[in-house]
Amino acid sequence: MQTLRLQHPDFHIHSVNRPNIALVKEAHETKEAKEKRAIELVEFLQGPGLIYCPTRQMTEDMALIMKQKKISV
Repeated sequence: MQTLRLQHPDFHIHSVNRPNIALVKEAHETKEAKEKRAIELVEFLQGPGLIYCPTRQMTEDMALIMKQKKISV
C-alpha cells in the first residue's frame, strides 16, 4: 500500500470462488489455430465471455472473424 501512496484505503476482502467463471490459458502453434479454437469455444459455450489477445491488432482481427461467423461481439 505504501508504493501506491494511498492515505486511508478501504479494504474489501471477498472470496474469489466464482463457480460460473472459468479462466483458461491455452498455447497454440499458429495464429490460425488460436482463431479456430476461440471460435470453437465461443460456439460451444454460447454465453458471455472475454477473449484476451496480446495486441490490439489481434483483437481487431478476432472481432472481424467473429462478425464474419455471425457471432455477436
